[in-house]
Amino acid sequence: MLNDKEMHLKVVSIVGFGGLGKTTLANEIYRQPDGVVECRAFVPVTQRHTIQKLIRSLLSELGSRVITTTRIHDVAKACCSHPRDYILEMKPLSDEDSRRLFFNRIFNSEEACPRQLRDISTEILRKCDGMPLAIITISGMLASERLDQQDWEHIRNSLGSGTNFTLKGMRKILDLSYKNLPPHLKTCLLYLGMYP
Repeated sequence: MLNDKEMHLKVVSIVGFGGLGKTTLANEIYRQPDGVVECRAFVPVTQRHTIQKLIRSLLSELGSRVITTTRIHDVAKACCSHPRDYILEMKPLSDEDSRRLFFNRIFNSEEACPRQLRDISTEILRKCDGMPLAIITISGMLASERLDQQDWEHIRNSLGSGTNFTLKGMRKILDLSYKNLPPHLKTCLLYLGMYP
């Protein structure tokens, strides 16, 4: 979408819910040595930003391609108002890509996974549902410590309960996702949380 000879401004918005890897994808494109344009800028925008500061940062570094990332589809559409612009909807990873990411982070390959951990790994991956952030967070935790089969089972069971997500990264993603819900869905989610 970005790699053409056209010199006009082109915007690509990457949209999807938290944890899919939107910013990671945008950052990888930005860091490519044979980049699309010579002059480029990476300007992260947080939940607390001022429009003046954002515009000043953009104008001081901008080339002829803009990549935005957002959870909100209407924001992506607002950024892409010209026919040359594109919206890329991020999807969860496929089962194959999820397995590759999970096993490579822990064992460097799926074949190196001990037989007694294969079924547990499959269940953990099913609960991650193709979410790169969840897979990276959990596989990083599993890889960083010497855990036995019982520990893996405990982690698998904790994921199923929905009450033991103590990982800061997951909490932050859930918090940001909640803040972006429409008001009627916030109320519904709070109600359902009270009466599981």
